[in-house]
Amino acid sequence: MPTIEELMAEKEQIRSKLAGTDEMSAADVDAAEARVKEIDAKVEEIRKSNEAAKAKRAKLIEGLSKADEAGELRTVSAMPVNGAQSGSIHETTDTSASGDLYRRAWVKDMAKRGGVRIGADIEMTSAERTAFTALTTNTTAVVPTTIQTQIWDLVQAGNAVYGDLSVDNFKNVYEILRHTAIAAGDAAKVAENTAATDDEQNTITAITISGDEFRKSVKLSRKMAVQSFAGFEDWLVREVGNRMGNVLDVYAIAELADATLGMDPTNLALKTTTSGTLTIADVRKLLAALKCDADGYGASKGRVIYANAATIWNYIAAVEFTTGQPAFVASTMDSDPVTQGRIFGVPVKDDENVADGVIYAGYPGCISANLFDGIDITPYIDPTTQEHSYNGYACFGMGVAVPKSFAKMTITSA
Repeated sequence: MPTIEELMAEKEQIRSKLAGTDEMSAADVDAAEARVKEIDAKVEEIRKSNEAAKAKRAKLIEGLSKADEAGELRTVSAMPVNGAQSGSIHETTDTSASGDLYRRAWVKDMAKRGGVRIGADIEMTSAERTAFTALTTNTTAVVPTTIQTQIWDLVQAGNAVYGDLSVDNFKNVYEILRHTAIAAGDAAKVAENTAATDDEQNTITAITISGDEFRKSVKLSRKMAVQSFAGFEDWLVREVGNRMGNVLDVYAIAELADATLGMDPTNLALKTTTSGTLTIADVRKLLAALKCDADGYGASKGRVIYANAATIWNYIAAVEFTTGQPAFVASTMDSDPVTQGRIFGVPVKDDENVADGVIYAGYPGCISANLFDGIDITPYIDPTTQEHSYNGYACFGMGVAVPKSFAKMTITSA
């Protein structure tokens, strides 16, 4: 079944075809109109299905949360097998970083060490203590897998450039292979039953990185330092995720222009033809500058345009075809709030960390990125202000593997 995004992309192609010419037969116009109606009906059907699934999921989560708070949920390793009493469950202590017992113990430890009062629930149960001790006897407390996942989901959801990266997890060093050209041996015509005589000679530079460290502090005032267990956990995930997401996204955008690991210098220097105006020719020039490897490396995610809201709505949304028809089609999809619309079928994403009057375009699949360490969270109490603080930490690095896969256009001042 096609996705809403795929259907909307098809609709955009139909619109571009209609707007790009004044000469179409009545039959072609009727066929286009019929297909648009089919697409609209299918999109509505998918939306209703998604809404029903969303409501069902919310109801299920609510029921499970109430059962968890009432102590009705237990971690088990196996259901009874032959010889076990009917209806019984063998209860065990889950000592993995993904276990619920460890998660609850870790949250309580964070609250206690950070001076946050979460009522009588702050003391670990014996099962929680066993799970916590098993993982922290010879090391510091590891952020539980479920909480790490929630934090990284937040990091990616609200930050378009970083959110589109495919991030590896090598711990020590990471090598980025920069493919700058094919010096010789590119695909060529040969006679039947004749072997190729010219091996491909790629110009590749291997650059080893060890990552940059990022720290961000989130704070609770003394008055806010009285929380419920769930309230404190939600606050910690939300604040660390939002703050770390912003700093990593700013870094990712800056690295696109890095002299060693960023885009090609020519692609970095594109400017609009007319001061204070973005034209259809400028957009074509920006997209035409993008190139992936000959083998299609990095093209799987397609091209994306990134700009902040002011640039999107003051410039990109104002671009018109020579016929006077708007080239930008605003998005109505609620499932992806950062995608504001499409131009030439390319999604335009809002990233508020991109400067005013600047537009990036590229293949995010052509970026090599690695998270060396993180995310780690350390609590402390500021002795001067008595603020309850938590430091989020991560070590991250990235580079553009195909330098011409990204381009930057600056709208010159009027």
